Amino acid sequence: MRPAAAEDAEAVDDVTDAVAAALAACPGRVLVGFSGGLDSTVLLHAAARLAPHPVVAVHVDHGLHPESVGWAEHCRRTAAAFGADGVFERVSVAPRGSLEANARRARYAVFRKLLDAGDTLLLGHHRDDQVETVLLRRLQGRGSYGMPDERPLGAGLLRRPLLGLPRACLARYAAVAGLAWIEDPANLDPRHARNDVRHRLLPALRGGDAGADRALLRQAELAAAAEAERRAVLGAALEADTVARERLGGGDDAPERLRVWLTARTGSAPRRAALVEYLRQLDAGGRDRQPALPVGALTLRGYRGSLHLVRPAPRPAAPGAVTPPASLPLGHGVLVIEPARDGFVPVGRLRVGYREGGEHLRSGGQTRPLQRWFQAASVPPWERDHHPILLDDVGVLAVPGVAVRDDAVTAGPGLRAAWRRTGAAGVRSAPRK
Repeated sequence: MRPAAAEDAEAVDDVTDAVAAALAACPGRVLVGFSGGLDSTVLLHAAARLAPHPVVAVHVDHGLHPESVGWAEHCRRTAAAFGADGVFERVSVAPRGSLEANARRARYAVFRKLLDAGDTLLLGHHRDDQVETVLLRRLQGRGSYGMPDERPLGAGLLRRPLLGLPRACLARYAAVAGLAWIEDPANLDPRHARNDVRHRLLPALRGGDAGADRALLRQAELAAAAEAERRAVLGAALEADTVARERLGGGDDAPERLRVWLTARTGSAPRRAALVEYLRQLDAGGRDRQPALPVGALTLRGYRGSLHLVRPAPRPAAPGAVTPPASLPLGHGVLVIEPARDGFVPVGRLRVGYREGGEHLRSGGQTRPLQRWFQAASVPPWERDHHPILLDDVGVLAVPGVAVRDDAVTAGPGLRAAWRRTGAAGVRSAPRK
């Protein structure tokens, strides 16, 4: 049996080496997610001791426990004692659904908001957390992948420098350093699925040795390799809220690629069974099939061979009368009206509005309802009621990026309109005739 002093020294070295390696790869500010528990206290202590500049401790109070205000004060004192700067935020957690998942979303929203380009957020997850994550995801039908060592987050990067170390190593470091931390009673609440895995299922699987841990971590390694291949296939789609259906491929890997894409865009994804069913509906319905799937506060929609993440947004008030040239921010995009040759000329007063139903437009010698013009231009159904239209004293004058009324087209000086939708690729502008 090794002397306790030797094990203590090794634990301190292991934590120090892991954190130092992470800090060496941080080009900008270093932020540390600081709950006040054992893991984040060890991480903040080591990072504050090793970083060349003060690190920033970020504490998020979810307001879910009567003692949360006291915990925040403990974190203030601890951060100050370590020589770290502090950011302390209180968030509201949606009561419906999983409190654990809702709290995570609220917490990560704070992290994203704080991270600038070049910044790194360090989190204190360790090897035991990884084992629990792999087993929990398998039980939930979410695959065998674990938490990544690092990944993009907001404008910066998230890193988990302690992911290769067991919790016992962190506990030894804390004992040597004389650290004090918070024990959240929620970590013992069996109503949380992770706690059931931690306190009941894993001890039964381990049976006194670490064989189960090794097997689960090996599965996570294999899943991580497959994950890297899926990310490589998805490529630039990981940075966009639209992905072509064909990019997801077929067979058993299609829902996994979809999960990777959703996780990259939203930080989470529905269970595999829901993704499988969504793709089945999408593929069975033909080109214009439009199945919908809630993904947190967003909705996954399919349309004409692509999948879209749609953010709910109220339709802004119609601007009404407008005098060109004009640039009108409409919340979900910018409408630009500018002089142009071979453009259109309004009859009387020029107005900007939205379709209300029943409007028609004659363009290219054809008279069609606006819905048909939107379909012909492949404007997704959920965008049509938010897409601005131009009107004059005759009626519908133009739909930017879609069509212009025939009798308004001129070969001389006129106007053109461009609808630059927020987040959309390219510009939909009124066609020239």
